[in-house]
Order: sequence, then C-alpha cells, then structure tokens
Amino acid sequence: MAKENIDGLGHRRLVPDQLYADKVSHQIFDRNYDEALTPNIANAEADFENNLVYGDTVTFITRDLEDTTLFQETQGNEEPETDTIELCSTTIKLCAHRKFKIKVPYHELRKLEHEGLATPYLETVERTLEQSLKLMWDESHLAHMLVQADPLNMGNNAGEAGVNVGSPDNPIVIPQGMAAGAEKLEEVITSLQLLLVQQNAMSFGGDTALILPALAASRAMPILRDLNQCCSENNIRITGQLGKTLYGFDAFQTNRRVLSTVHNGKKIYYLIAADKNASGFVSDIYNFKWWEGKFDTYLVGEETHGSYVVQPQHIAVACVTFA
Repeated sequence: MAKENIDGLGHRRLVPDQLYADKVSHQIFDRNYDEALTPNIANAEADFENNLVYGDTVTFITRDLEDTTLFQETQGNEEPETDTIELCSTTIKLCAHRKFKIKVPYHELRKLEHEGLATPYLETVERTLEQSLKLMWDESHLAHMLVQADPLNMGNNAGEAGVNVGSPDNPIVIPQGMAAGAEKLEEVITSLQLLLVQQNAMSFGGDTALILPALAASRAMPILRDLNQCCSENNIRITGQLGKTLYGFDAFQTNRRVLSTVHNGKKIYYLIAADKNASGFVSDIYNFKWWEGKFDTYLVGEETHGSYVVQPQHIAVACVTFA
C-alpha cells in the first residue's frame, strides 16, 4: 500500500521521512548490511540520552554508496546476526562523561590522537551500534505499519460500518474519570477489533497484537484494570503490565517515540492492531521476543525479518488523546 494513500489522514506528515524505505530487505542482519536497508536509517538522528553518550546527540548512520572509502567496517560480538556492519560516520559529538567509539580512517585517528580524544573515541563501538540500530529499526518498523496499513482501517469513518478510530486532526478523546475513560477506551479497542474482523483477520489462533505507546498505556492503566480479567496471573494489578489478552488482542507496550507526537497542540497516540501474519515486524514480536519476557528492551527480537507489510488490510490504526 503506497504511503501517499493516507496523506489526507495526516499520518504522512507526522512520520519522519527518514523512516520510510522504498525497498526493505527480508534479511536485516547478515554478513554485510544490505544496501536495500539504506533508506530506513540514512540521516536518522538518534537522541541516545543516558543510553550511550550521556545526554548528547549522535548522528552517524549514513551510507555514501558513491565513495566507498567512507565505509567503516565494525565487528560486533553481541549476536551472531550482527557480525559485520558497514557504516559511514558523518557527525559525532563526544561527551566527556561517557565513552564510546567507532572505527575511523587513519588520518582522522591521527587528528583525534593529536587532540587527546583517541581513547574515548575508540572504546565501546559494539554497544553503541547495537543499541542505536535497535532504536532506529524499531522506529522504522512501526512507521511502516502506520503508513502501509489499509486506509479503510483508520480515520474517523473507517470500515464498512464507518466506525470512528480517530485521526491526527480529529483524535478520539479519552476522558478523565474511571467509568467514562473505560467506556471510551473499550469503544476504541472493540472498533479496531471490528475493523480487522471485517477484513477476515483475527483468525490465526488469536495471534493478533495491540501495540500501545508506553506513555499511553501508563495513562490508561487505571482504565485497563477494569477491562482486564480480574483474576489471571497476568492481571495488571499483579504485574504492573498490560494483561496478556485484551478483547482478543495480545497487548504489548512500547516506548518507541514514533507512536506519540504533538499535533495541533495535542499529544496524540497511535494504537496499532495487527494480525501476526500482516507484517514481518509483528511476526518477530511473537516468534523471537515477547515470549522470552524481554519486553521493550529487544522489541524486534533476536532475529529481525524486516518492516515489510504483506497484508495491509490486516492492520488497523487508532489515534487517541487523553483529556
């Protein structure tokens, strides 16, 4: 589904251009980073906060296919799938409080040595690459699901019955108050369920995900206590997490920022409902990550098959805001 099809709903202008890809490889982690992946991460800026550079911003994932001398080959030892990654370093801001590294050409290394920066610059590349690639790829997967979902499964007049699941310009407002909030959130979730049922989704053994931004899930926890079954071991009162199932969905939280943004002065949140077989990303959630209890630390799992969407009609998107 071409991303232009939902421009009118406002999604296109809210998803960063860097997260689009014209072609996405089905094998992301291989001996060499696939050229087809370049559009996903080119020029992406990642604010690593406390993860990598102690409050600084690093921009370093770009590829220059014309000048291969800019490539830096970096070995990672965290996972066998991340054996070799070719990167081009364009901008790196060093921070005295946290050390990191990336391999550089000899003349740049000599310059760093002259400035006394060689040691902090060349110390922890594996962790830097591992965490930053996961961050940007997770954003990319979610962005693809937003822009490639069937337009009939989103908006203020969605599906055959014309249900309202919200849009950026006119999001569904979840009111304050336990009863009113629970009623409205229940309406949103059941509307997503209806949209997928109309498209013959939700028919693969219950493997249908409901992906919620962590902040929205946190705001909604008092509401979801009433929606969740009271006595299971996965009850939100016991675990502090969303229950395993919610109106037929397997509910997952994520802190990926692409699912929340400010639009027209409102903080809006995307809720994505998707069948397991609708995209490689959702398949990975089920096959390689969530069952291991790793939650959002490894959102796409140990093996990543790409953000490709094969069944856009089996993805539905709601847009909400909290009063």
